[in-house]
Amino acid sequence: MTNAAQRLIPIWLRQYPLSALLTDLVAGLVVGVLVIPQSLGYAVLAGLPPVYGLYAAIVPVMVYAWIGSSNVQAVGPVAITAIMTASALHAYADQGAEQYVLMASLLALMVGALLWIAGWLKLGWIMQFISRGVSAGFISGAAVLIFVSQLKYLTDIPVAGNSLVGYVSSMVKYAQQLHPLTLLIGVAAFSLLVANRYASQWVWRSWLSVSYAKWAERLFPLILLISALLLSSILHWSSAGVATIGAIPQGLPSFTLPYIPDLREALNLLPTAGLMALIVFVSSSSVASNYARLRGETFDANRELTGLGLANLAGGFFQSFAVAGGFSRTAINADSGAKTPLASLVTVIVMIAALIAFGTALAPLPYAI
Repeated sequence: MTNAAQRLIPIWLRQYPLSALLTDLVAGLVVGVLVIPQSLGYAVLAGLPPVYGLYAAIVPVMVYAWIGSSNVQAVGPVAITAIMTASALHAYADQGAEQYVLMASLLALMVGALLWIAGWLKLGWIMQFISRGVSAGFISGAAVLIFVSQLKYLTDIPVAGNSLVGYVSSMVKYAQQLHPLTLLIGVAAFSLLVANRYASQWVWRSWLSVSYAKWAERLFPLILLISALLLSSILHWSSAGVATIGAIPQGLPSFTLPYIPDLREALNLLPTAGLMALIVFVSSSSVASNYARLRGETFDANRELTGLGLANLAGGFFQSFAVAGGFSRTAINADSGAKTPLASLVTVIVMIAALIAFGTALAPLPYAI
């Protein structure tokens, strides 16, 4: 193999440890299945048809896994980019779904181009001015917002907003719409997941060896999800008012040329694209650098800019909207045992399988899970 060809292969793949293969496969499978409803929901939040959430979790994820700086960061659609996409493109909502989708992809291209240019100019030094305390605060604040924003799936109360006060206010306002069965399913699943994480030494390790107990802990979310699918099908939870994913349209994202706007439209979108690029970089770098410190790995901010930029650029040609490193999906990826970006490539395979073959099989999955 020539030196040029070798440089196209990422270092993690050239030096891949076979001991990590099984844990990467499990982590990718767990993340892939668990973030399907999340991806669908973020597409809706962006004003797009739900299936575009899965589109955004295929090509951008593959590109970042190949080029990005983090071994465990899981890139994909996230709440903040979805909200900003909807805010920036609300004027196009009346022009038809096709036009809106093209504009969302154009916005992803603009964000990607700005990030790539910043990486080319080696502007990653900006992260040096963001202290560990600020980074930790950003992660903690985002975790609280994500937790509160997900309450709408646990309660069926239409929680909405872009701040903690907004979420709590809307929850109090619409509290009468609480759905008891949805709450029961959500609380039961949440309790089991918490018990699996914090009480596993008394549950699994009381009757399994240490190595088998670790695998039981990692596979438990997947077991819980499959069990919920079966119970939902048998007990017809959707007929009882429980919100479920529903059938996912089949077919992979296709190569699509972006909408070419006139100069005025491009200038109107540029400030939003610039702000989104900054937020994507800061949030993704906060997560990636935090996990790099925890795992004793190096973090290259310039490479992160390039990876995020090319991920969004490529996604813009394959029906994606702007993506970033996800707080919750990265946590799931790391907690499930991911060691290298191979886990993200396995997640892509799960997304492709969902779009081709398993769209109907996943239909009964409650959003509360």
